[in-house]
Amino acid sequence: MEELCRVFSLPSDSVHTLLDSFSYIYEQAAYHLLSGDKLLAQMRELQVGDAQAQAIALVWADNREAYLSNLRERSFGAPLVSRRGMIGICTDHLTRAVRAERHACSLR
Repeated sequence: MEELCRVFSLPSDSVHTLLDSFSYIYEQAAYHLLSGDKLLAQMRELQVGDAQAQAIALVWADNREAYLSNLRERSFGAPLVSRRGMIGICTDHLTRAVRAERHACSLR
């Protein structure tokens, strides 16, 4: 979390809000069993920036099956979503993206 705050030059409460937003998006994608393409279409319909919409859809597409499988194993009845699970995925993905960007900048 500290690394994300530092990289994005945001206070921790803003990073928490950002991660909570991602978590909500992914909860809804899980609830509606959206594919990565359908989530991308929804993000574009909501006028989310194209790069951001693609990143959100890519994270979902890469983690959808594992996340849904986890939900199936843990819940009885309606899906119960763990925010911590998707926050971990979001945090890991953002950290990897930042490191990749830093590496690309160092090569320039």
